[in-house]
Amino acid sequence: MIREGKGKKDRAVPLSLRLLETLRDYWRSCITKPVTFLFPGVDVSKPLGLRWLQGIVSETGKKAGIRKQVSPHILRHSFATHLLEDGVNVRVIQFLMGHKILKTTAMYMHIAKNYVNQAKSPLDSLYEQKETPDA
Repeated sequence: MIREGKGKKDRAVPLSLRLLETLRDYWRSCITKPVTFLFPGVDVSKPLGLRWLQGIVSETGKKAGIRKQVSPHILRHSFATHLLEDGVNVRVIQFLMGHKILKTTAMYMHIAKNYVNQAKSPLDSLYEQKETPDA
């Protein structure tokens, strides 16, 4: 669950099972177990600040050899683009991104490289149905 994300909106997003296991390993390794926040700030009753997160994401991008500026917002765009390239329905992406207007989500369509190539003509589906022998 992302609380107060872009536009101060709360939204649910899928969590990778690998990431979940990594977070569990992190929690297990903590000497003092986080209670309210997995990554608490200096004041343990509050989460790490936005500036801290921006700094970590930026530094990680540099360490990965990415020359462009990397930010949490870029990760958001990458998330949506990868979903689209993986064939996720644009309406589902719209919901996950918290967009009210489909046109906002549609901007990812020009970014996704293989989106158009994945389109299949409905005629092909008709021919596939006719070629399948009746059982």
